Amino acid sequence: MWEDIKENVTYTAKGCASWDSMLDRAGNLLSDPDDPQLYGIARDQAIIGTPQECIDKINEYKENLPINNMICRFKFPGISHDEAIRSMKLFVDKVLPYVS
Repeated sequence: MWEDIKENVTYTAKGCASWDSMLDRAGNLLSDPDDPQLYGIARDQAIIGTPQECIDKINEYKENLPINNMICRFKFPGISHDEAIRSMKLFVDKVLPYVS
């Protein structure tokens, strides 16, 4: 799963690295948008996998953090509309019932 989408997710992470969310209070860039470590950062901050892997990861977050809301993103640059819709439907049918 990760291998199929890592370029798309990392593209977004690189964009974030160039925004002020990746700057310190003085405006200094904290990360290089071309840093290969962004693959790891993007992977660690994303929940990508089979339905069971997603269920496990979401439940792990719920057990360890006081969360009651989650933002889901299914459309990344390079992902077709149909692929995003398919992922949404899969999430609603196979994941959501086991984490809410």
